[in-house]
Amino acid sequence: MLNSAQVQKVFKKYKIKEMMQDPKTGKRILDPVERAKLGLQVIAMSPDDATAAIDRYVDGKGYDEEGVAFFKDQVVIQARIRDEGAKLLDTSGQILRLVAGAFVARMPKSGSNGDASGA
Repeated sequence: MLNSAQVQKVFKKYKIKEMMQDPKTGKRILDPVERAKLGLQVIAMSPDDATAAIDRYVDGKGYDEEGVAFFKDQVVIQARIRDEGAKLLDTSGQILRLVAGAFVARMPKSGSNGDASGA
């Protein structure tokens, strides 16, 4: 993986502009590298905190509003998936405990005249 100094060197060599622009609007867009960096910063935040952090990042920099809104939606969906996954994991654990408890309750008790049939 390239570090930022190496990326800058490649940009200079191939005369690539750092800022990517939407050809339709001429406004700045969140390029994949920016999205990845910003995504890593907000991944563990609540959806409200994450969208506020994204707003602070793009504030006054002339980013395309539609692209920023799309990125925010992706972050909110990821947070919802994470939360729902945690709930599902918790529910699965509860079901497993109930099944294991029922299995243990049906096992024959030791020391009951050596009869494992329960009769």
